[in-house]
Amino acid sequence: MLEAILLGILQGLTEFLPISSSGHLVLGEHALGLFSAGHPSILFEVVLHLGTLLAVLVAYRADLAELIVALIPAMARRLPPVELSRRRRLMLAILLASIPAGVIGLTLKDPITALFGDPHLVALLLLGTAAILLIGDRLRRGDRLPEDNGPWRSLAIGLAQALAILPGISRSGSTIVAGLAVGLRPVEAARFSFLIMIPAVSGAAFLEALDLLGAGSGPGLPLGALLAGFISSAVVGYLALQWLLIAIRRRSLTLFACYCVLLSVVALLFGKL
Repeated sequence: MLEAILLGILQGLTEFLPISSSGHLVLGEHALGLFSAGHPSILFEVVLHLGTLLAVLVAYRADLAELIVALIPAMARRLPPVELSRRRRLMLAILLASIPAGVIGLTLKDPITALFGDPHLVALLLLGTAAILLIGDRLRRGDRLPEDNGPWRSLAIGLAQALAILPGISRSGSTIVAGLAVGLRPVEAARFSFLIMIPAVSGAAFLEALDLLGAGSGPGLPLGALLAGFISSAVVGYLALQWLLIAIRRRSLTLFACYCVLLSVVALLFGKL
């Protein structure tokens, strides 16, 4: 139970802070020797991701409510045409940005899953995350909104999200820096990053659940441990998200880059012992 709570806290912190949640989970599970390879570990990681997904749904509930209203014809007709157009452009931008990760996740699922068993590779990819964050802090701050991105800018952010399927590459860091690179306001880059996280995490969790059901595997872990991991990842994730928004406003991504370098070095050194 304690290990489940600790990994839930780890997931909550690292899903939103730009330091790679998948990389931390791989290194954390490897260091603790908590799970053997196979379905139980996968199920637990899905539960932790659902916890952080709940944090996003709560944090951006107003945006989601606006998009839902725009999808319901009877309610959408009451909106001013300009506002309805803005909401529908945002929905289109989210859809376009979700395509690359969906395509790669469906076509390269098995090779990518195999990478999660290599802590050495994760440590090296954390250096890639550090480089991305260092670039992000040096980009000129734009004033564009996600709904004004246009299709190619949305797809570019989506490609950054697809890259973050690799364990050790931060999803939030990659997509936020990509948003900054195409001219989004810093807070809007973060907002769009977490909005496109919703279909990505939901789709990945659904596919993993289908795989587990198809394999006829039981939960593997006590229900209490799964619930503890879910709650801790959701609560800590919400707090970490608010912390990240402050860091982006203050151009503090370099601090996270330094942390990624330090963690990578430690993991590489201990991996050789």
